[in-house]
Amino acid sequence: MRRLATCGRVLATVVIAVLAFGLLGGPAAARPWPLQLNEAGCTDASRANPVVLVHGTADTARAWQPAMVPELVARGFCVYSYDYGAMLTTFGQVNGVAPVRESVSTLKDVVDRVLRATGAAEVDLVGHSQGGMLGLNYLKFRGGADKVRNFVGLAPVTHGTDLNGWVKLTNASVVGRPLTEFLLNGFCASCTEMQADSDSVRRLNTGPIAQAGVRYTVIATRSDQTATPAGKASFIDEPGVRNSYVQDECSGKRLRHEQLPADPAVVRMVSNTLAPGASGPLDCG
Repeated sequence: MRRLATCGRVLATVVIAVLAFGLLGGPAAARPWPLQLNEAGCTDASRANPVVLVHGTADTARAWQPAMVPELVARGFCVYSYDYGAMLTTFGQVNGVAPVRESVSTLKDVVDRVLRATGAAEVDLVGHSQGGMLGLNYLKFRGGADKVRNFVGLAPVTHGTDLNGWVKLTNASVVGRPLTEFLLNGFCASCTEMQADSDSVRRLNTGPIAQAGVRYTVIATRSDQTATPAGKASFIDEPGVRNSYVQDECSGKRLRHEQLPADPAVVRMVSNTLAPGASGPLDCG
């Protein structure tokens, strides 16, 4: 009976962690691809850099469809995105769960393909959540600083997340961190790497994060319940980095972590950052 209770606690802890990182996905998976995304022949790089959008854990490239893609296309950008990070243990049906190093390699390959396809010298990179963490790793460790002009992170997991205390609670439980990570690694290796104080987080935060020649902008929401502590888990406190909350522009706005890629105010903040000469007003509704 005691063994059964222990197994139950193990299962409950893993389920909590999986749900907290959003591994159930979302309704975006059922929507069709927008015609403006990854559009063949979009090679006019004279007006602006092509934009590469990197989704978060368990999401898809379609997360950018409702608002971000049309906005950026209207501003004259060629827009690209892709799905990454599936694992065999999830039968390839859940994205963003593979080890971070594998997903960073995929990002590197995608940027190289976009540069070849468009003839551009650089891209602009927009990453949500884990997508932002991948971008930061690519810029710092994989030569991305020579190929990226602007980096915009939407609540990137820069310093790891404590998941509102769940990480600490799990580590202190009967399950313990080693067993929890062993179980999670089978289904979501990136989940363990996004935890505060993980080896991946420590590596990214050893020495400067921001790289010379890249403009960094980090946008967070004060009501974030995933990348926590809100703002503190994401912001890069280094010279030249622009950190802001959505609520700095839209006071009192309630905006969850997973809503960032499609929120009209955030979308306009991103496009204003990438095309500052044609900035438009924010829709804070």
